Amino acid sequence: MSEATRQKLKTTAAVVAWGLLVGAGMSVLHARAARPGDAGTRPTQWPVDSLISLAADRPTLLVFLDLKCPCARATIAELERILTRCGGRAVARILVEGTEPGAATWANDRALANLARYPGVTVRLDAKGIESNRFAIATSGHVLLFRPDGRLIYQGGVTGARGHEGANYGRDAVIGWILGDEPDVRAFPVFGCALETAASSARERGR
Repeated sequence: MSEATRQKLKTTAAVVAWGLLVGAGMSVLHARAARPGDAGTRPTQWPVDSLISLAADRPTLLVFLDLKCPCARATIAELERILTRCGGRAVARILVEGTEPGAATWANDRALANLARYPGVTVRLDAKGIESNRFAIATSGHVLLFRPDGRLIYQGGVTGARGHEGANYGRDAVIGWILGDEPDVRAFPVFGCALETAASSARERGR
């Protein structure tokens, strides 16, 4: 076998090996993007001890976010699409995970500030995850939609994968319920990172 042939075989083998490595890496990334977070324990009724106000005349959309989660950007973008489409037909309460009252980093977050300009939208710090615990929420990006009588009508995410924007059943279901279409979808996987308080609680239970 000539030196040129041996060199060509080495180059081909290197290219094949590189392709396999890239393919394996892409498969891992795809698997992670498609892996949903913990759905928590689905509530059926608005908790009586919650300090969040329930709208009496239209649906209330609760959104739980951790801004340290890279998937939060996609959730915020989909929320803007929901609010634009629904035109004030629901109120939205966005709760940002935080451990201290002074940790409200959302105040300087441009995307969240933009959402707060929509009618009926409020953004607040969920200090130490008090409300996420009341609603049994474990994952950033989890949304809950309630009727004015406090009954849950939808729970889950509004993105189709971790950090991915675009049409998905969760977003479409929320829009449908708010507009009164009563779609068949009442739950959808939530794609995001575990909330710090939920992770801390899990660690405590495991001791």
